[in-house]
Amino acid sequence: MQPTHAGGIIVNLKGEILLVLNKLGYWTFPRGHIEKNEDILEAAKREVKEETGVENLEYVGALGTYERRRLNKPEVIMVTQMYLFKTSQDKVQSQDDQNPDAKWFRKENVVNALTAQGDKDFFTQKQNLL
Repeated sequence: MQPTHAGGIIVNLKGEILLVLNKLGYWTFPRGHIEKNEDILEAAKREVKEETGVENLEYVGALGTYERRRLNKPEVIMVTQMYLFKTSQDKVQSQDDQNPDAKWFRKENVVNALTAQGDKDFFTQKQNLL
């Protein structure tokens, strides 16, 4: 299936993972819709910047895709291409009213912080790469 969304797992110098809080109160990875004719990696970088304020990103690699249902609209299935990024930037500031907060989490706390089961499963499968 072709990705409809792109995002990233961002790791800082302390090994912490960056999550965003969306307006519905769900913690998730920074990600969003891929715009028409937009490169998927560029979409991921744009979404990370919009949702977290982090623009100092070092691309590490592609993590693959996964599907998950929207929590507020379970009939909608999102296919998300995820990338791994590193950053030295600690300060976060959302620039997106759909995702009003962003916060660094210790790696061992990420699964419990994530709201959607699809996000939890994806992170669990990929955490050895981080």
